[in-house]
Amino acid sequence: MNNQGDIGYKTGVGLQGFVCPIDLQHYTIGKCIENCPHEKKRCFPLPLLFALYNASRVEIGAYGVTELLNPPRITHYKRTHKYFSKPDDLVYMTFGIAWHKLLESESGLSESFKECIDYKLEESFRTDVETSEGKYIIKGRVDYITDNEIWDFKTSKSGFISRVQRGNWSGSDYPMQLNAYRVFGFPDRKTLKIMSLVKDHHFGMLTRKPPIRPIEIFSVPIIEDSEVVDFFQTSIEESIRADKDPLSIRDCSKEETWRGMRCNHFCVLKDSCSQFNKEVKTASVIEPDVDEQLARVGWGKE
Repeated sequence: MNNQGDIGYKTGVGLQGFVCPIDLQHYTIGKCIENCPHEKKRCFPLPLLFALYNASRVEIGAYGVTELLNPPRITHYKRTHKYFSKPDDLVYMTFGIAWHKLLESESGLSESFKECIDYKLEESFRTDVETSEGKYIIKGRVDYITDNEIWDFKTSKSGFISRVQRGNWSGSDYPMQLNAYRVFGFPDRKTLKIMSLVKDHHFGMLTRKPPIRPIEIFSVPIIEDSEVVDFFQTSIEESIRADKDPLSIRDCSKEETWRGMRCNHFCVLKDSCSQFNKEVKTASVIEPDVDEQLARVGWGKE
């Protein structure tokens, strides 16, 4: 089922460097680190800049599961455009990265208790998918996997946790993400779970009914295989058609843009986006409460 295939990568696309918060100029990562014109008053210490610069490579003919969960407009722009980002705009992603790194390290104890290890961390897969545009590879990496379970590590806000406690997954991509790992990567696993760090937790949440703990674990609902396959086939097909004819790409829906908040606050490619410049940037609507909207989508996708 899995296909390793030959790997080729696009050049000249993706994150190239930073928009300097001091002079607002664009600097490649090399210039920013090695020859910063403001070295005596550098915007951030180097360790933070190293952590923020996460230049993901674009593999030709292959798509990541989390990549395809985005609207086709975002997928297309990220695969075809180069961009620079303000360091401040990337900080929110470090919560999820730090959480993953902590769990992957296992504090070295796993070596001392090898006989108890019944799981694997960071298990990858690559699978061929037939679409109307041809055969492509869908790939992913599972955070934690056992003989019967697929787990994903998340960071989420308490509002999202509260909704999921009531069985409400609306607006969240997490069920589709984990079901994709099951369908395309590990179809013999029948249980899907999420372990989420509640990043706005405080002790008062322990007195709620039901209480919200600093770390919450949820079982993720199973989605029919055919629905999962259809979703990702369509996502690939929309991305391919957009690459062939950028003018044909559909606009993001209000739900996909989080009513404009995703564009205004989280999309690093918004200045290249015709929809943003035509609709969202000039809109005179009042955005919904930021915390409320982030809670709906479980902000902190990894």
